[in-house]
Amino acid sequence: MLTGRDSLARTLDRALWAWNRNLNVPDPPPAPDLTVTSDADQNVVEWSYPDPSWFKDPDTGVDDWQAWRVYRKKGAAYVLDPQDRYTGEDWQMIAEITERSTQRYVDTEVTRGVSYYYAVTALDNGTQNTDGLFPGQRLESSRYANRTGLPAIPFKAGLATTDKVLVVPNPATLNAGSLGFPGAESRILFVNLPYKCKLSVFTETGDRITSFDHFGTDQVVWDQRTDSNQYIVSGIYLLTVTEARDVKGNALPDQYVKFIVVR
Repeated sequence: MLTGRDSLARTLDRALWAWNRNLNVPDPPPAPDLTVTSDADQNVVEWSYPDPSWFKDPDTGVDDWQAWRVYRKKGAAYVLDPQDRYTGEDWQMIAEITERSTQRYVDTEVTRGVSYYYAVTALDNGTQNTDGLFPGQRLESSRYANRTGLPAIPFKAGLATTDKVLVVPNPATLNAGSLGFPGAESRILFVNLPYKCKLSVFTETGDRITSFDHFGTDQVVWDQRTDSNQYIVSGIYLLTVTEARDVKGNALPDQYVKFIVVR
């Protein structure tokens, strides 16, 4: 019958060993700073050390760095989360990188709309682990030190063209009913947008009332407010789509769309 006594005793022995050494035990490399960005059908994972000295062993000062390891969890943020009860998703190592200057990983094995969480660890070569419980064992930073707390969710990229941009609804009126957006009477959608562009709205006399950069999907919501946080008035407006690029970075033509607002 398994009682767990052996495991408990082993853990206590190791804790006592560390305590008797005043907690001066062999140290793994520090975890790097981590940034994860959702992108079109992929997630981009980037990491770095703030200083080259972080590649050296904290105790001996010897450079014993060996590899980066990239981990990923799909679904909920935590292991054994009830939301994962049907899938049993857990953390998995998806890459080991032995080139220290490579500090970027593009994860293309993803599904649109699914949440992904990432962590990156540093692994040493074990040469400075000379007086630990297991001399020569490679030490790895904890993946819980920098795991992401917010999901990275890949999406469908915007279009590779600008000639299909629409304003919905058009005309936009507060009394649109089912033709508008129930519960959000001031909502307007700019749809069929390119992957990357700059969106600006002008009055019919040429006054710019708002401008913002767009990246990613093929649509964006606008609430009919100016950059000064004032609702616009009834009138004819012009949406300009400039500085547009597709997902490969190719430049696209500018586009202009007129629309009417009745408030």
